Amino acid sequence: MNPKDLKIAKKIEKLLNNGKKIVLLSDKQPLTRINLILLKAICDMKNKRVLIITIERPHHYITYLLGIHGISQRNLTYIDLASSKDKRIVFPFKLGMIKNVLIGGFLLRDFIIMDDYDFVLVDNITSASFYLGKEDFKKFVSYIMNLSEKGNLKIVLPIRKKYYEKLKFMKNLADLTINFEEVEENE
Repeated sequence: MNPKDLKIAKKIEKLLNNGKKIVLLSDKQPLTRINLILLKAICDMKNKRVLIITIERPHHYITYLLGIHGISQRNLTYIDLASSKDKRIVFPFKLGMIKNVLIGGFLLRDFIIMDDYDFVLVDNITSASFYLGKEDFKKFVSYIMNLSEKGNLKIVLPIRKKYYEKLKFMKNLADLTINFEEVEENE
């Protein structure tokens, strides 16, 4: 990562302490870059475990990018919904529960419960809206966001600002909205 991105990651790391249901907005930057910076910020926090739910791209894409940028993957677990027709999940999630769902990373047991994690990151929540109907998408996002009510779990949803503006229900769910371009400008 370049020095500017490392500074942005430090700023985002501090901002993440201000909310539990977090939406990270961007107008211009690729979501892949934002996710890398976001994961760098979270991975730099001591002993924070992250559950990454991938919807659009296989998790191998993220692991490759994290590896070439030297970002530790020690505390990351993936639920890869990219190859699954059903883009919804319910916790506790047992391995093999849904066909074509791949689990990767570091698991503590053969099932996934929210008590094991500090953060949940969904990559790319916008693409779920293409696979699910409007009401199912709303239920899925509400379910994911409301997981934060269990303990100290933080939910982070990077999303394009133009989609967020259309999804009025998400504004009521989030308790912190971070505008990536504003963080970047102040760098």
